[in-house]
Amino acid sequence: MESWWWDTSDEPNEGSLKIFIALFFLIILWVISVLYKQNKATPPLPPGPYGLPFVGYLPFLGSDLHCSFTELARTYGPIFKVRLGTKTCIVISSPSSLKEVVRDQDVTFANRDPTVVAVTCIYGGSDIAFTNYGPEWRKMRKILASEMLSNSSLDSTYHLRKQQVKKMIADTSEKAGGVVDIGELAFLTIMNTMMSMVWGQTLKGNQGYAVKSEFRDVIREYMELLGAPNISDLFPLLARFDLQGIKCKAEMISRQFDEILDSAINIHYCGEKSGQKDFLGYLLPLTKREDPATSLTLVQAKAMLLDIIIGGMDTTVTTVEWAMVLMLKHPNVMRKVQEELTEIVGLNTSVEEVHFPNLKYLKAVVKETLRLHPPIPLLVPHCPSKSTTVGGYTIPKGAQVYLNVFAMQRDAQLWEDPLEFKPERFLKGSSAGDLDYSGNHLQYLPFGSGRRACPGMPLADRMLMLVLASLLHAFEWSLPNGVEDVDLSERFGIIVKKSEPLLAIPCPRLSSLELYPYSEYNANYLSWWWDTSDEPNEGSLKIFIALFFLIILWVISVLYKQNKATPPLPPGPYGLPLVGYLPFLGSDLLCSFTQLARTYGPIFKVRLGTKTCIVISSPSFLKEVVRDQDVTFANRDPTVVAVTCIYGGSDIAFTNYGPEWRKMRKILASEMLSNSSLDSAYHFRKQQVKKMIADTYEKAGGAVDIGKLAFLTIMNSMMSMVWGQTLEGNQGYAVKSEFRDVIREFMELLGAPNISDLFPLLARFDLQGIKCKAEMIFRQFDEILDSAINIHNCGEKSGQKDFLGYLLPLTKCEDPTVSLTLVQAKATLIDIIIGGVETTVSTVEWAVVLMLKHPEVMRKVQEELTEIVGLNTSVEEVHFPKLKYLKAVVKETLRLHPPIPFLVPHCPSKSTTVGGYTIPKGAQIYLNVFAMQRDAQLWGDPLEFKPERFLKGLSAGDLDYSGNHLQYLPFGSGRRACPGVPLADRMLMLVLASLLHAFEWSLPNGVEDVDLSERFGIVVKKSKPLLAIPCPRLSSLELYSYSE
Repeated sequence: MESWWWDTSDEPNEGSLKIFIALFFLIILWVISVLYKQNKATPPLPPGPYGLPFVGYLPFLGSDLHCSFTELARTYGPIFKVRLGTKTCIVISSPSSLKEVVRDQDVTFANRDPTVVAVTCIYGGSDIAFTNYGPEWRKMRKILASEMLSNSSLDSTYHLRKQQVKKMIADTSEKAGGVVDIGELAFLTIMNTMMSMVWGQTLKGNQGYAVKSEFRDVIREYMELLGAPNISDLFPLLARFDLQGIKCKAEMISRQFDEILDSAINIHYCGEKSGQKDFLGYLLPLTKREDPATSLTLVQAKAMLLDIIIGGMDTTVTTVEWAMVLMLKHPNVMRKVQEELTEIVGLNTSVEEVHFPNLKYLKAVVKETLRLHPPIPLLVPHCPSKSTTVGGYTIPKGAQVYLNVFAMQRDAQLWEDPLEFKPERFLKGSSAGDLDYSGNHLQYLPFGSGRRACPGMPLADRMLMLVLASLLHAFEWSLPNGVEDVDLSERFGIIVKKSEPLLAIPCPRLSSLELYPYSEYNANYLSWWWDTSDEPNEGSLKIFIALFFLIILWVISVLYKQNKATPPLPPGPYGLPLVGYLPFLGSDLLCSFTQLARTYGPIFKVRLGTKTCIVISSPSFLKEVVRDQDVTFANRDPTVVAVTCIYGGSDIAFTNYGPEWRKMRKILASEMLSNSSLDSAYHFRKQQVKKMIADTYEKAGGAVDIGKLAFLTIMNSMMSMVWGQTLEGNQGYAVKSEFRDVIREFMELLGAPNISDLFPLLARFDLQGIKCKAEMIFRQFDEILDSAINIHNCGEKSGQKDFLGYLLPLTKCEDPTVSLTLVQAKATLIDIIIGGVETTVSTVEWAVVLMLKHPEVMRKVQEELTEIVGLNTSVEEVHFPKLKYLKAVVKETLRLHPPIPFLVPHCPSKSTTVGGYTIPKGAQIYLNVFAMQRDAQLWGDPLEFKPERFLKGLSAGDLDYSGNHLQYLPFGSGRRACPGVPLADRMLMLVLASLLHAFEWSLPNGVEDVDLSERFGIVVKKSKPLLAIPCPRLSSLELYSYSE
């Protein structure tokens, strides 16, 4: 039968025509509907003010952009859109949204949209500040941050900074009693310092002086031009016309920059080479290297030199000026700074960089100045490389994203008395005592955060401290006669400066300024030494002999002082010969170490057997271990059990830091435990949670062992992810069951005290038989893994990979950068299961304990689950971002009960110093996060269970357990932080949310309160199992239906 659609008869068919027309309109309506739904499904742009056609909101902006943006945020919220000309600008002024830019989507937002001036003046914007993110940018930043501005490099150029500061003091001394322009004084000092560091060894004498003088003038012109509003930036189509003539001026500056740099380079090549390199002498050899990983083009080298001078100058100058302004307005603060200088430096020595760690109040003044007056209040705008979402809003590709740190650093929800100048807030133990400006604390980012944070912070910090400390040490400062108060008005530009110069009168504090001697030239006082006349010179001979003995005495004195100056080991309790402090330790190492810290301070030494143990329990000292000297402390000292059971300690947890460890960690953290990989393995976790709910339902009304329930669920989830596709059916079940039992034995053995670890010379005797048991466990591990591998190699390959299916191909890969040995692959599998089970199980158990003890918290969690998940659907991972109160409960649980309270001990690869104390090579470094997370100086009501503290807007609202906040490190920080945090987070939320969504929980009859006693081990657990009674909350548990 023919279709009516294809009816080819010549007779007209009116019905078919009507149907055709109707269908045609239906199709049109359907297309419109689909397009409408697609548009509707796309998250909207952020809210924002309407503007005028073509010019956008430009006519309504005030002269101070940061103030205008802050005012708009009060109307439109912490993320809003504003169109300036043809540019879409997104302004963010809350840490939570900012975190998505600089942490969660850092790579996406790591590009720049350079201005016309920057592109014209700095070699097409090929410097670090404006180059887009990519391999070349990463290479340049590494060279600058890790090598040129490293601590050792900055130490080697200290004499250049000190020389210019001496000149500053000498110049100021000549004007004592008169008026001094603080901004101009700071500008000349810091500019000369920067240029001395850039080419101090290359440009000397009159020729060098001329080049430096010319460069100084060009820099001034460039900074003024860079801060001027430019129509060409806002309307790129008009750029070719250069309506304001800015590009023309920029081209002149560019030519001057290039001529000056070429002149300096020519002088460098033609001149004598000194042993000590300036930055120019460091960069130029890189332009001749053939290795693309470290070589630079000449243009890149020139651009980097400009970056160092320009980037390190105006921001530092303006901060010095604002600090002096604020101290003149608050003379009590200046007095406290000077009292500190008198106490730490004294009146008979000059300020040196070695004094800085002890100048805590001055550092607090610098931090508070940077809080109130961040030099770049909106930072350098980020530019997303693709369209994305932040805070539920679409951020279009190419938008200019401004991070309003000015607003955040004056936000009353984040700071107490935010508009007041209170340096005390940054002192240890105060509300912001642990904050620094490294970019790790998102409420305080004067120099940015993430990949595009300012790489020059170490240099800026040293310059700020040296200039301010020297000015305040050498002089008293007062306002000119007739000026009763200082002017705090600002002038917006690329750097926000004072609108009026700060004029102040210096009066010498020191009896003599010879402590800061300055000489333009170094005379050759020893020219007589090279007298080659043949005539005997008795006077010279006597002088020679006297000098010879003086030199001998000097050498002896230096050697004596060096020996005497070696920093001591940290303080600590005395122990007995051979055994050390072992006999005096309680069974709970956790409490023993915390108690010792109260006696000996936040860093102390304790000898356990032949092992030197250093215990650290303050964020400032911890920072030196996991940040400042992270590489030095990145090694491990594995136990006998770890070495025996895990292939000689060749896993990620115990392998020493180096190329192989970095490769394994990258494979695990960036690929196997990436978000996409965890998303693809979600069905494994969900299946085991459904089984948990089904098993619990069968026991409803009876007592359930929460720890055991969590252990079986999480262990089965881990094993399913490790080899869920490989081991199926009865054969797979047998292998999994055996592996589960071996894991239990291994964890018990790993946490047992072992004489062989404390007395390595006795290890060969295995006095406790622990190594023998470990060897048995190792053979079982290896047999099980070999069995799984054989099953995998012989079985059918499914399209979806488990972790075993991911790792095995890497053992046959020929590329050494991604290949693994079979031993490394096996060790990685063991790491995933062991590392992810016990810590997660312990946290689940402690969370339920604490909620049973505080039923109002459990009620709030369940109300949140009812609101977000509902009673007709099961908990899914997509719900987690909205379960904010449950996340706060997890964070608070990890604060009070970190699963590994000392973390895995670090082991320095060389002797070093922390907090002024010597830390010997090979010592065991325990980071007592348990003590820090209960420290009353860091936390309000530290022993109370208060999840609310982690809610947005409260004291710990922006803290997470990623390791970026040094007062809160349940999973560690730095290179050796736990790489499994993303998986642990998902498992914790899924297990807890499902248990609380499906059931009400209560204590067994007759049990009036829960027991909070602990049992110390490799993981700190409850001393007694937690028993609780489940009662179904849902009308039907078919939502969690499970089939084997």
